[in-house]
Amino acid sequence: MGWPTLETYLRNSVEHARIIDFRLRAAIAPDGRVIFYVHPDGLDGETADFEVVGNQLEHNRDIE
Repeated sequence: MGWPTLETYLRNSVEHARIIDFRLRAAIAPDGRVIFYVHPDGLDGETADFEVVGNQLEHNRDIE
């Protein structure tokens, strides 16, 4: 599932699934982009994939 924003992902996780702890994994793509995903820590749940552009987040374009 693609998330419109990190805020939407976190709000949905907290309000609907009562998830408050998350794991974040970051990497640098071969073209130099900083990419990361966020997943509930130790739980089943949705994963959100993003890339950092300056001080803003966008969907990681490598993820369908």
